[in-house]
Amino acid sequence: MRLLLALWFPVWLSSTPPAQTTRVFPGGVHFLVGTERGLYRQAHAGWSLILARGAILDLVHLPGGWLAAAEDGLFESRDGQSSPVRVSLGAGARARSLAVDSSGAVWVATDAGLYSRPAHGGSFELQTWLPTGAVRGVRAAGGALYVAAGRALWERAAGGGFDLKLRGLEPGWWELLAAERIDSGVLLAVPSGVWLLGSERVEAIALGAGELRSLTHRAGTLWLASDRGVLRIDAHGVGRPGGPVPELAVAGDAFDVVATERGVWIAMDRGVARMRSPLNTALPAAGPRAPALRRPGTGLDPSGLQRAVLEYQGLDPRGIDRIAERARDAAWWPQVRLSAGLDRDRGHDRDYDQSFSSGATHHLRDSSRTTDAAIGIDLQLTWELAKRAEPDDLIAVSRERRELIELRDLVLERVNRLYYERLKVLAQLAAADPEQRAALDLRARELGSQLDAWTGGHFSRRAARDGATTEWRQNP
Repeated sequence: MRLLLALWFPVWLSSTPPAQTTRVFPGGVHFLVGTERGLYRQAHAGWSLILARGAILDLVHLPGGWLAAAEDGLFESRDGQSSPVRVSLGAGARARSLAVDSSGAVWVATDAGLYSRPAHGGSFELQTWLPTGAVRGVRAAGGALYVAAGRALWERAAGGGFDLKLRGLEPGWWELLAAERIDSGVLLAVPSGVWLLGSERVEAIALGAGELRSLTHRAGTLWLASDRGVLRIDAHGVGRPGGPVPELAVAGDAFDVVATERGVWIAMDRGVARMRSPLNTALPAAGPRAPALRRPGTGLDPSGLQRAVLEYQGLDPRGIDRIAERARDAAWWPQVRLSAGLDRDRGHDRDYDQSFSSGATHHLRDSSRTTDAAIGIDLQLTWELAKRAEPDDLIAVSRERRELIELRDLVLERVNRLYYERLKVLAQLAAADPEQRAALDLRARELGSQLDAWTGGHFSRRAARDGATTEWRQNP
């Protein structure tokens, strides 16, 4: 199997897009890529910018055109149009995710709910089947529609209403990224792994592939895009005991992977490429491997440990994403200046006089007091709209993001080394002589204490909850 896997290789485009790629769109007449600066089309002379509305969040194919969810709105392009047209939704409905179901209907996940448009056209309407609130993602697979909202996953069969499949999920296990139909059911990709929705069971599978961004299925092979790179795995073994482990195809930071009749296209930090195999054959089924894949709730797994480390150490990249979003919207928020003042004025007058009356002199004195008080309040609102065009804040955020990524890699490298060193000590402990066990047991406890220090006690709490004395076993 490893020999056949090595035969797959990427063929990179001759020129890289002008900005960091977020989505790849090889379908249709034109080759499009979504980037952090907008949507580009590949031309003979390079890349042509066709939509400059901020970062492209999602992109889907329509008959004769496309629909793009950009940072500044939802835009649609049809054949014969000179430029994309903005699509109007409800108030506060910022588009985040797009899907086209088997009937051709278009679905848009927004901050204000889920919108849909029939296949024959018309306007988008808000769906009232779901609870009110933001919808994180929407994807179509196998004749059904899947929606992520409020830490829950919903399913809508063709022509029916929405059924709640999973709820009360932890962060990383409900933010829907992709949906694919395989032999054993439907796979829903989330940042921490995949959900396998079978006919009789629902299972969460931590693939150990890093933070997922996208997933696609082609010829019995699952292709994954994550922060570790592009990985592949035999789709037939997913969800089975002793299933296959993802194999790294291209190392790096991957953002999207799309399967077409022409092959598998990947979008990475280094550019866009197409995966090719000289044998033009499907990936064979994987045999049993020594390390068993861990499932949530059945033991400790490296990916869960890494999430705990990032959360405890404050290295979660989603925090930087929120800061970047606030920086982009800073121009629309005014500077507020409030001042208050108190003015008080006091006066005291005295007047002395004399009068002669009836042969006597009288001394007279007049006195008066005056008091004035005034309170003033001044409120000023100042908008600096020039910040909308200035990149200084976003450049500072980008610099901070790079430093955070470097620190995160160092921390995860240290934690991974401790974790696997502990596994090695536990394996030695299981086969050691009685006189050697005391020293090995002490070393295992020492490594566990260091992992506790990195995770804020998550390691020991999870081990106690799952009853895990060892995190390494051999597959039957």
